[in-house]
Amino acid sequence: MKLTEDKTEEQINSLNDIRALMENSSRFTSLSGLSGISAGIIAILGSVLVSYSLPIGFFEQAKGLMNWTKNLNNTTSTPDSGTLQFLILIALAVFTLEAISALFFAGRKAKSSNTQLFSSAGKKFIFNHSIFLFTGALFSLVLIYYGIYFLVVPSLLIFFGLGLISVSKFSFNLIRSLGIVEIILGLILSFIPVYALLFFTIGFGVMNVVYGFIMYFNYDKTNS
Repeated sequence: MKLTEDKTEEQINSLNDIRALMENSSRFTSLSGLSGISAGIIAILGSVLVSYSLPIGFFEQAKGLMNWTKNLNNTTSTPDSGTLQFLILIALAVFTLEAISALFFAGRKAKSSNTQLFSSAGKKFIFNHSIFLFTGALFSLVLIYYGIYFLVVPSLLIFFGLGLISVSKFSFNLIRSLGIVEIILGLILSFIPVYALLFFTIGFGVMNVVYGFIMYFNYDKTNS
């Protein structure tokens, strides 16, 4: 009787190991909640830096939607080259640091769980997400070239959200809902573009932090 129970338990453990192996090979499970938290903090710090460096009214934007029509004409004004270069530089620095932090924490999680960071699912995740990010960046440059500045941040949010939805099939389903939120924020901002910095902070900052914490407590801590 004891031998039969041991054999049954051994078979169950083997099946669990096989299922875990198949899941890890088909899904990018090394994605860490700390990646989202760090990326969100970096975006928030970048937004605060822009707010205090340029007179674009970060905190004034949060006063309410009642004043957006009064300030709408400001969205079509052409910034000087120095201001434009500064904003592009900050955006590049933010997204570069976010990518580095995401890879760092994902690599640390992969090491702790004895999995490969650049597995087949990991490569698909990074490749597909990069396509949307680079496309969004290039499209933003096209908008800047034609002077359509007020649609730059909405486009970044929408492309970022589409990228998250696209790669959610290679990782956690939670990413899909974050992608939907990012797209909604981008579409709303398209109609109230004077709140670009505020929505940038919410979309790339606050939402990343919130979903990072959710992912950390649901996936990281339970597997640690």
